[in-house]
Amino acid sequence: MTNQNLRFYNLKSKSPLYLKMLHLCQKASNSNANVLLIGESGSGKEVAAHYLHYNSKRKEKPFVSINCTSYTESLLESELFGYEAGAFTGATKTKSGKIETANTGSLFLDEIGDLRLLTQVKLLRTIEQKKIQRLGSNIELDVDFRLISATNINVCDAVNQNKFREDFFYRISTIVIKVPALRERREDLRDLIDYMLVKSKHEHQIEISHIEPHVMEFLMNYNYLGNIRELKNYVEYLANLGKEKIEQSDLPFEPARRHVERSDLDTHEMALVEGFEEEAGESIGDYMFVMERLKNARDEGQRSGRRSIYKSARENGVLLGEQEIRFMLITLEKYSFVHIKTGRGGTDNVWFYNMKSDGYSLDDKREDLGTGGDIPDIIARWHNLDAETARTRLAAHDGALR
Repeated sequence: MTNQNLRFYNLKSKSPLYLKMLHLCQKASNSNANVLLIGESGSGKEVAAHYLHYNSKRKEKPFVSINCTSYTESLLESELFGYEAGAFTGATKTKSGKIETANTGSLFLDEIGDLRLLTQVKLLRTIEQKKIQRLGSNIELDVDFRLISATNINVCDAVNQNKFREDFFYRISTIVIKVPALRERREDLRDLIDYMLVKSKHEHQIEISHIEPHVMEFLMNYNYLGNIRELKNYVEYLANLGKEKIEQSDLPFEPARRHVERSDLDTHEMALVEGFEEEAGESIGDYMFVMERLKNARDEGQRSGRRSIYKSARENGVLLGEQEIRFMLITLEKYSFVHIKTGRGGTDNVWFYNMKSDGYSLDDKREDLGTGGDIPDIIARWHNLDAETARTRLAAHDGALR
């Protein structure tokens, strides 16, 4: 392994969650215990596997990986264990398997949750005894490898459904490490985007000198169900446009969005929402109007106070007095929806505020789930308001609700 590649796997992060994962990997790298990496597809489990290997005593030895979903059951077996010449039709010469190739190094089995039960049995024996037999041979070969596995399925559920052997699960999961989804480590998004832009520059000989704020906002706030793999696709798409300046019209599509449901809220958040709904009562539509004004101001990077909201209400035919708005803002702050700051001349400058819960905000959760923080629609849905009625009461002007 070259020093350059070793430096590459000296991973850095600004995310406390990802740093915790890296710390666990560093501790696990000091042993030979089997490691199971769990996490969503595209979250970087293979990168974590490399990190484990290149921080271990085996870093100068082979790192051999295989995706268990890339082969049929019979082909996977021959890839893992190897075969002798004549073992089956087409086997014209002896071939070493992945396990044998990984001897003295690390073997990475990606998507191990999709292994068939028969293959699990054969692998279980190999893991326990550290011996293999090539297909078509009766000779046992000693092997010494460190097993690192990864899956994006819930293995415990698979065990309960008899789709995964319990004894095999316990054997491969001496140490279990969760790789965070990209939306759980948004602190790293800008660095990842910049890194991918530099990489695309070298690969495509195109330098993007400017990204329009709306485009960067989209890249920073998008849900990324495909995680880092999806982010990489977006950046490469923009790089391949061959433009130095990227505008909002260059985005490939408006991302699909799903609504925030009550099941997405933790106990603290649920208590705040329910308390707010009860206090707002029949005035929920008026509160929605106020919150939409605050959201628009925040998105435009502007301040918003009760006087600007009052002016907007008059322009849109919403019957709200300045003192009513003041009371509503105080109520919204009570439930952590806004934060009121006193500005010059005693004007209440209201900035849209995230509902905090253990360092994670409800607004972040909305962004994670792809809603873009469209609070009036969210509250309307939670409060069982008819959507058209809610929109009418909002009397929103151009583009306020889409």
